[in-house]
Amino acid sequence: MKNNNIFKKIGGEFLLGILEVLATSFETKIGFGIFLLITGLALVLSPKSEEINSLIMNLIGSILIIISVLLFRSRIREIKKQKKKIIMKNKILLSAFSLFAFTSAFHSQETKTEETAVSAPVEVVDRLNIAGPLTFHDNEYILTWSKQNSPTWAQQQYILRDDDFNNYKELINISYFDKEIDMDTAVKQKVEYVEKRKERTQDKYSFVSVTESPDGKEIIVDYLVTIVPKEGESYAEYNIDRFKSFEAGGKKSFLIFSYSKRLAGDLKYASKSLSKERSRLMEAVITLAIPPVTYKPTAVEAKKK
Repeated sequence: MKNNNIFKKIGGEFLLGILEVLATSFETKIGFGIFLLITGLALVLSPKSEEINSLIMNLIGSILIIISVLLFRSRIREIKKQKKKIIMKNKILLSAFSLFAFTSAFHSQETKTEETAVSAPVEVVDRLNIAGPLTFHDNEYILTWSKQNSPTWAQQQYILRDDDFNNYKELINISYFDKEIDMDTAVKQKVEYVEKRKERTQDKYSFVSVTESPDGKEIIVDYLVTIVPKEGESYAEYNIDRFKSFEAGGKKSFLIFSYSKRLAGDLKYASKSLSKERSRLMEAVITLAIPPVTYKPTAVEAKKK
């Protein structure tokens, strides 16, 4: 099969060479070789009148024929080399394709394994023993994440049943401290954090406000920030933190009930839209009955290195 292809190639170039000879224009070795071959044969086979002229013409004709044969052989070698290069290139491409196909299949299997691991149901520890799901503003929120940050601080987070924890639309966070916390200090730290963040990130839509209950036993800090992540869509986030102190049988504790709502898209539009909901959401948080907590500390989770 390889020789047939080479003969076809040579035959095609011979035909092209004949056309070049007829047109007296030589662009290939075959065309020039045919010209030399025809000329050499003409000199050798043509009638001669004198012996000296006959010898010279035969010599020149023979040289031209030899040169033409050398040109033909040179071109045949070039075609064979090109054929080998094409075959080698095809083998390399085939090997690369096979490697790519194997890698893709392996990666696909690896991805499926990861997806299976991520989607597997994970039981969340209810560290605060709060009867769930939580009901807030006519919506139900299920316990999705919890952590024992220290022997006296446990934290739990809730999202809507169909929401995505890593990219939530609404989230409730309950931080419980099994010790006395100075409320004014906690509020001051939160306000300073939002104000410093606004200055650091040049967040022109951010604001923070403090509201104290008439009896002075509770304080609410509500604030808005905008986030532009490295990946994904930008969004505005409105948060309400309700600070509340407890005392029972001489035992003091502290709780922060936080509600967060996000709106993705144009930051100006999202910020305005969330600001319009501010009064309604503030009222819902203020009037919410804080769920009773039965705290039983668990082992503190090790910090990830």
